[in-house]
Order: sequence, then C-alpha cells, then structure tokens
Amino acid sequence: MRTSSFLGKADVVLRGFSGYNTRWALRVLARAMEGAAAVGAADPVVVTVFFGANDTSLPDWKQVHQHVPLDEYQNNLRAICAYFKGHVWRR
Repeated sequence: MRTSSFLGKADVVLRGFSGYNTRWALRVLARAMEGAAAVGAADPVVVTVFFGANDTSLPDWKQVHQHVPLDEYQNNLRAICAYFKGHVWRR
C-alpha cells in the first residue's frame, strides 16, 4: 500500500536510513523520531519497524561492518520496540 492511499485519512511519518542495521538505528533512534508526533496529534495506531536485511550480512563478506549477531539483533529489536512503547508519544 502506498502512503498516498492514506491522504486525508492518516498522517504517515516515514523515517529510514539506507544501509542501517539495528545497532546503528539504536544510536540515532531518538534523534530520528524528533518531531514525528505533532503536538495535539493522536497517539499512533500502527508503528512498523523493518530491520534485518543489513543485520544478516555475512561477517566474512564485503559488508562485514553491517553484520549483527542474532542475539544482539534480537536484543536491538526489543530495545527499539520498547522505545516506541514507552517513550515517543507518551505525554
């Protein structure tokens, strides 16, 4: 579904950084989400978090700097989800 499908029905806030893995995203998450929720806006109904492709880069390949071990990846995703559950839109 395209964001244009929501015109006039919902505010869609996109935040994406090409090439980022969960480790790097955690470092910039708070700054990346600044201004995402307008004052007086309703709390979000849906938040989509999409990571994994860069995290799974093989550690012995050219993109070794993007690789994140599975246990760290899981912990990073939990931390990202906890951020959205408890920090971004709480007033």
